[in-house]
Amino acid sequence: MSISKPISAEGDRRQPTLDFIRGIAILGVVAFHVSLIFDPGVKALTLLLSLGFQGVQLFFLISAITMCYMWDRRSDEGSAALKFYIRRFFRIAPPFWLAMCGYLLLNGLNSTPWAPDGVGARQIITSLFFVNGFWPDTINSVVPGGWSIAVEMTFYLFFPFLMTRFNSVGVYFIGAFLLYLANISIVQPIYDILLRDFPHQDLRHEFNFFQFF
Repeated sequence: MSISKPISAEGDRRQPTLDFIRGIAILGVVAFHVSLIFDPGVKALTLLLSLGFQGVQLFFLISAITMCYMWDRRSDEGSAALKFYIRRFFRIAPPFWLAMCGYLLLNGLNSTPWAPDGVGARQIITSLFFVNGFWPDTINSVVPGGWSIAVEMTFYLFFPFLMTRFNSVGVYFIGAFLLYLANISIVQPIYDILLRDFPHQDLRHEFNFFQFF
């Protein structure tokens, strides 16, 4: 399928297959969270619903494919990187900031499982600037699930560079594998050292799963 045509109507730029898989990802996330509250009591069904935990990762994958597709469709526009940042910022930042306000009004600055010592300036400021994903008691401290936004916004920083500097699927696969190796051999050992005296060790396992790398 050619993707070199200029963007026209909304229907021309929608990809039904990607929308379908995106719907599966969203359904999986909803099913997983519902199963945490209402146990179906059937082991096979519980196992199936637990797979919805990977829905966010699937959504990330589909979003990356969609961004590559749209980047190619907009390849002739000027200042492509700047326009990409502007579009992504206004798509992500306002709803997330609104969610921050809502959760702060709902929970105040009280302690939560993700912020055992309460929510303070550090948690609010890091969440406000989308760098909450680099420490255990900030990653989900203000907005539950805020880790996914932190991961997205961090990836967006590098996306235009990757698209303009590399044009090989093989390079991306190698890069992904090297990033995986860097995570298990460098990033996580460094975090193990930094978090050795962290007072809330129960957050470390979850953080290692949610953090960007």
